[in-house]
Amino acid sequence: MKKTLFTLVIVLIACVIVKAQSATATSIVTAKIPVAMQVAVTDGAVVNFDFTGQTASLTTGIQQLNAVILTYSSNTPWYININATTPNFSGGSLSAPMPSSVLQFRNNAGGTYAPLGTTPLSLKGTTGAKIPPGASTLGIDIKMVPGNTVIPATDYTIGIMYTLSCL
Repeated sequence: MKKTLFTLVIVLIACVIVKAQSATATSIVTAKIPVAMQVAVTDGAVVNFDFTGQTASLTTGIQQLNAVILTYSSNTPWYININATTPNFSGGSLSAPMPSSVLQFRNNAGGTYAPLGTTPLSLKGTTGAKIPPGASTLGIDIKMVPGNTVIPATDYTIGIMYTLSCL
């Protein structure tokens, strides 16, 4: 019995000694996360203004609320600008082109309309007041006021560029 008890004590001590021993290893994980920014026109890729039967509206304008909906995402602070791709609409009279400034825009959050031109203007945020990272949508109200001096035509078109930036 003494031998059995002695063997049991030795086995228990050995277990404690073995259990008290340990070994560890470490590793390092690295990651490179690039700037990831996306902007897309999800509604309003083509915005039509028809002044037929609304000649009084040539001088007062026609307004389309949420004419364009942008979807954006950015993992860095950002701002977004808007500008016309050309100074004048294509179509109509080459000798008297319709300027891009007959289009006016604003963020659908409200405010006053600003004329569209080829120089980028802030739609949301600025280089000094960037918007925090995230993803969402942004609505743009567009108003067109061609006036009475624009030559009649049915083929006026112009491109609008939306630029999401983190600079």
